[in-house]
Amino acid sequence: MSRVVIHAKSLLALAVLALALTACGSGGGPKTVPSGAVAIVGNVPVQQADLESILAARVRGARVSGQPFPAPGTSEFTVARNKIVRGLVEDAEFEQAAKSDFGIEVSDDQVERQVDRMAQKSYDGSKARLEAALEQQGIAKNEVRLRFRQQLLAAAVFAHLDSKASVSDDEIERYYDGHLEGYRRPASRPISVILVATRAEADRLERRLQGGADFATLARRYSADAATGSKGGRVGGIVRGQASPAVERAAFGLETNAVSPPIHTKYGWEILRATGPVQPAATTPLSAVRDAIESQLLVDKRKAELKKWVADTKADFAKKIAYAPGYRPAAT
Repeated sequence: MSRVVIHAKSLLALAVLALALTACGSGGGPKTVPSGAVAIVGNVPVQQADLESILAARVRGARVSGQPFPAPGTSEFTVARNKIVRGLVEDAEFEQAAKSDFGIEVSDDQVERQVDRMAQKSYDGSKARLEAALEQQGIAKNEVRLRFRQQLLAAAVFAHLDSKASVSDDEIERYYDGHLEGYRRPASRPISVILVATRAEADRLERRLQGGADFATLARRYSADAATGSKGGRVGGIVRGQASPAVERAAFGLETNAVSPPIHTKYGWEILRATGPVQPAATTPLSAVRDAIESQLLVDKRKAELKKWVADTKADFAKKIAYAPGYRPAAT
């Protein structure tokens, strides 16, 4: 059976929000939870029917996959059940905060269109077949709609926060100056190498190379370094400051296409061939990285805006949540 996966660009936003809002139910909320509810968030009850539907789907999903699910009455069952309660409470917090802070609401029609798209994509438009497949995976009918609602809300919140973020030229220049070392590129030299175990073998190969033998052919046949030997000895490049002094002196001192005498290293004896000119050290100019810096700073600002909004939401809801007896999730 193929698995049905709910995709949304804003899943990361939803995950961050959920983690940050986990600790909101810290007591001092409304005095009573309405009949038929397991919690109340502000003025919004978390219905027991929603919980039971999701819980039943989890049990069915576990049975189908051959995984055990905690038995009712055990502490493990209570933890699993109340974890679902936590998710429903977080959904209610997120939805109310999005509406009160930004005027963002997601209609039932919007959610149903998402369900229709999923059904059309995977089940020829049959929502009944889609819902049956989801239940086999432990996802209840109401839960898939809750997930789509949260994804649409998260996308709208991110879009709102994106519209508020901007980066000035001064900020870009300060970032560049503060990270200048990362934009410096040391000198490098493209080379090929033949590695052998003994000086005698290295001397023999050097004589053949000086006599006109092909470097790549000898590297494929004799080099003890299988990774470079299979490529005709091609290393790619030596970067100034990242090789042993002896190898670096030889690599940067050779004429292009010239071959070095044998060099003793901790790996054995190496013969180098300079396959191109030295690439001098350089610093990437601000003009070449301005767009990338701006994009990074925008991402950072959006994250900061999201973090602040989450913190404000936590503070706002800290005393607006109450749980029915036995349904309070464990502190995390």
